[in-house]
Amino acid sequence: MPEFVVSLVSFALAEQMNATSALLPYGESEFEKFGIAAAPSERVRPPRVAAAPVAFECVRHSIVPIGEGPLAANVVFGRIVLAHVSDAVLGADGRPDPAKLDLVGRLDGEIFSRTTERFALKRPDR
Repeated sequence: MPEFVVSLVSFALAEQMNATSALLPYGESEFEKFGIAAAPSERVRPPRVAAAPVAFECVRHSIVPIGEGPLAANVVFGRIVLAHVSDAVLGADGRPDPAKLDLVGRLDGEIFSRTTERFALKRPDR
């Protein structure tokens, strides 16, 4: 069964993460090409990013094709078989602290966001 690792990206890793979006020849290692330290996974074959604050070892559940033509894509769903969470990002309650995680995400093209600014909204009663 196909396996993969999803590594959450902290702001400190943003430049390396962006570098991995380059098109590489089939079989060329992003770890080697961009100097990213790898750590062995425990339940899947692919390695994980050693410096990632959180990494999910996954097995493929399904692939859903979206669209047709040059803008078509596939969405890959996986079942998490093991989660690695660095003690450095845990809060006093033992849960991941968003402020310590300082994660980044791609919004569009070259635009990214950080999880350092958060707010809460109370859900309405029904």
